[in-house]
Amino acid sequence: MKNEVISIDGPSGSGKTSVGKLLAKKLEAKFISSGNLYRTIANGLLHLKTSNILFSKNTSWEDIYNQLATKNLSVSIAKFNTEEALIEVNQKVTNSNQKQNVDTKNNYSAEITDLSSRISQFSNIRTCVNVYLQDYVSQHLLTVVEGRDIGSVVFKDAKLKIYIDSPLELRAKRRLTQSSNEEGIKDMIRRDTSDTKRENSPLIIPDGSIIIVNEKQSIDEIVEIILQEYRGLEGN
Repeated sequence: MKNEVISIDGPSGSGKTSVGKLLAKKLEAKFISSGNLYRTIANGLLHLKTSNILFSKNTSWEDIYNQLATKNLSVSIAKFNTEEALIEVNQKVTNSNQKQNVDTKNNYSAEITDLSSRISQFSNIRTCVNVYLQDYVSQHLLTVVEGRDIGSVVFKDAKLKIYIDSPLELRAKRRLTQSSNEEGIKDMIRRDTSDTKRENSPLIIPDGSIIIVNEKQSIDEIVEIILQEYRGLEGN
């Protein structure tokens, strides 16, 4: 049987993570969030900087971004789950390799949110995340994958493509709760602009997507809509 993907794309705070997790549970499938992978990398890089490991504490983020842009800094994900992860960072300038354990429970701080948005602009970081996602999907029969370029770039042949949107005010309210009141509506607008305008894999509605506006429905109601669409596909 071919490994199948249900892709869920949409802007930050649209509720796609909650929908994806419940959908995967209902289908007895696996769930993975690409956004959490970017947050994990950002978390690891932050620790390497603040702990004076690989980078100096005085190393500016602009310098780190420049190293990512010139590919003098590369990252790979060795393992990942909702509790912990292991990333490997290679700095070509110093020929230094560093393995960094990451506590992924801290992935939703305002600082990590901002850093993950910034590093996601770089092609080598996006490649790192996409390689991990593709390997993960290859190991399971059905996977619900959530992110911002899943149906448009990473899994263009997804079995079912969903795009979830939601009014800005509601998205900001959800994100405030998720980030312990650290990320407000201005942060959301900045991230929206960054996601839709970036050169590498901008947030778009993937071709063939079913568009769902998450406004007044409950998570259960949205999941039921997706389940009906999935069960209506040939072979299900």
